[in-house]
Amino acid sequence: MTPEENIEQALFAYVRDHVTLPIAWPNVEFTPPADHQYVAVTHFRNQNERLYLRGNEQRRQGILQLSLVSLLGVGPSPSLAVAAEIIEDFPQDTIMISEGVRVRITRQPDTMSGIQSDVSWIIPISVYYEAFV
Repeated sequence: MTPEENIEQALFAYVRDHVTLPIAWPNVEFTPPADHQYVAVTHFRNQNERLYLRGNEQRRQGILQLSLVSLLGVGPSPSLAVAAEIIEDFPQDTIMISEGVRVRITRQPDTMSGIQSDVSWIIPISVYYEAFV
């Protein structure tokens, strides 16, 4: 596998093991549950950075976006409590490994302001990571 595939595999495996809500994966068909509460996963890769003049090792970084989706009309507090629980499962300096590629969460995840769609209340949670490959 490529470094990018290993990074994504490590991140997604960690999500599968730690998020207890139903998960909507990128480019995979998904039907929301009856209570309409789930986590939508998006992976944003950032630019690679060459670290040394000699050698080919690259710093690969990005954001694993976990969007907590909830019903409208129940207020933001219940969703914020669930978001806080998710954040606890992604502590700074957590290491994930796929085929020898180490991926590290670089800081505590950020919770963004809620976003209202036509049918949902969405709280984006940004998990920042890096890998050296």
